[in-house]
Amino acid sequence: MAPVPTCLRLLPLLSLSIVSMAAAAADSQTDDEPLAQLIVTATRAPAGVALQDLGSAVTVLQAQQLRTRQVRMLTDVLRDVPGVAVSQAGPGGSVTQVRLRGTESNHVLVLVDGMDVSDPFFGEFDFAGLVADDAARVEVLRGQQGALYGTDAIGGVIHYISLSGREAPGVSSRLEGGAFGTADAAARWAGVDGALDYALSGGLRHSDGSPSSRSGTRKLGQENQNLSGRFAWEANDALQLRAVLRWARSQVDFNQQDFNWGSPTYGAVIDSDDRSDTRRLQGLVAADWRTVPGFWTQSLSVQGMQAERESQAQGLRSGASRGIRVKGSYVSTLQWQGLGAAQQLVLLADANQERMQNLQPDSSLEQGQLHQLHTQGMAVQYSVLWSEQLAVAAALRHDQNERFADANTAQLQASWHVTKALRLRAAAGSGIKNPTSTELFGYDPLTFVGNPSLRPEYSRGWEVALEHSALQGRVLTGIGWSQSRLRDEIYTVYSPSFVASPANRSSVSRQRMLELYGQARLDGGWSVDASYGHLSARENNVAEVRRPPQVGSVSVAWQGVSTGLHATLRYNGSTDDYNFTDNGPPIVRLGGYSLLQLGGQWRITPRWEVFGRLENALGAQYEDVYTYRMPGRAAYIGIRSAL
Repeated sequence: MAPVPTCLRLLPLLSLSIVSMAAAAADSQTDDEPLAQLIVTATRAPAGVALQDLGSAVTVLQAQQLRTRQVRMLTDVLRDVPGVAVSQAGPGGSVTQVRLRGTESNHVLVLVDGMDVSDPFFGEFDFAGLVADDAARVEVLRGQQGALYGTDAIGGVIHYISLSGREAPGVSSRLEGGAFGTADAAARWAGVDGALDYALSGGLRHSDGSPSSRSGTRKLGQENQNLSGRFAWEANDALQLRAVLRWARSQVDFNQQDFNWGSPTYGAVIDSDDRSDTRRLQGLVAADWRTVPGFWTQSLSVQGMQAERESQAQGLRSGASRGIRVKGSYVSTLQWQGLGAAQQLVLLADANQERMQNLQPDSSLEQGQLHQLHTQGMAVQYSVLWSEQLAVAAALRHDQNERFADANTAQLQASWHVTKALRLRAAAGSGIKNPTSTELFGYDPLTFVGNPSLRPEYSRGWEVALEHSALQGRVLTGIGWSQSRLRDEIYTVYSPSFVASPANRSSVSRQRMLELYGQARLDGGWSVDASYGHLSARENNVAEVRRPPQVGSVSVAWQGVSTGLHATLRYNGSTDDYNFTDNGPPIVRLGGYSLLQLGGQWRITPRWEVFGRLENALGAQYEDVYTYRMPGRAAYIGIRSAL
């Protein structure tokens, strides 16, 4: 097991020390303010909510951070967020799950430019298909958000937001190559032309890959292509029209597990000849109109997606699925001043239809049926802000579902600026997760049989945190604690013939988490970001798998006039996982590991910049999923242009 780096062992103490130093520095300041940012994910109001008025925990990864750390796959930088655990089943392109605060991966709602991008067939999002862009920001909202979003947001919401033409105008391109036969290219064209704001981007990524089997030699390659467009048109002073369109295709090699009785590698991943082809098309159109400027705003949106997946084994079609989602939403926002406070009322209604079909070649007529799920919900959200010192918000939602009983979820949060530098925040809420199509109807009568009698999962929890800002908001540190309870958790039951089927647990799952975080934007171009999370996630007093009790990250960057350097150290503590082999106990311990990334860039002309990075610089040998080995040390170099 990899030892915990000394700096991460001391991170809680260092964080408290930073708080003390920042407080001392604040004594000589008279105009300290917290870092001011607008968070669009934490409210359904179109204008967003100021970070300093938010009671829920949120981490914002700005475009500059993504650019400095040379992020290509979003999961790399998500490891820098407290409360996030990443499970990747092999090299880049392999199935990748993200968990928030010890919840399941399908308990996380994933949005891209406001669109729900989870696969309707599988009920969750595979992060291996999301290639990050330099011109984007990420909001990670933690805690139960069912009152705002309905199903799926038990653990929180991860929102990937591409920048508009006004936020990042110009023409840019990037080309890089490096380890594992990797070639990556991307281009972007964005700007404002009169009343039209536009941003177009596209990318290609190829990798020969690396082996995933412990004893195998087959390299798992990948091909990713993506195109996206984001548009906004100010029709007049009162009406804005918006549209988003995204297309992506991922062709990825993968290996199967060996389930041949008597095999020495039984249950482990072995070299095979499998390949998957996934295509996603997503779109959104919306209209925002200021019915009464400064008082009443309305928004109407319709979004849709189609996800198609096909797998091949030895050149023959071995599996396929299709999922389609159409979602409509109406939001009405009223805001006014009264009783010495700024007040806001948000009324919303939405409807969601999902269609899924198993297209596996050998599926039965029952297994291959087209299934549909319909849900509709209504919610109200009220917030009030007194003198920029105390903010309180409450939300209540009612969801109707044709298959399950109606569900109610709620949320209450508050933010209190005890002083100009010290803020106390708290939140409590609930969330639901409806069973997925796969869980309800299955996909293969020989391996996985559905259970139409499943009940939705239900979670409720609370959190409290203390934050301190100093040096005019350039230094922020915080410590938070959260607790959650999940009932009716859906798990997998295996019959004596190893046919799997889901069921609801009768016991309660509990999650408790301590989060420490800090960031500093210092003179001389220096920036520091640090986070640490300590998790206890137990089901019936047994630790849950793939949820490391300790996760930490420290990132240091320096930006000069034409040169920049960065170093990021990420630690993933030891964790439990399932053992499907016939050797050892059913639950095994995966060792902890440390990932060090080093990189830099050099602007050779006003237009051109060269960059490079070294990933896994320590050469760690590790696994996120038992028997699936991860890539070793890798170096990349590239060039970027901007007009």
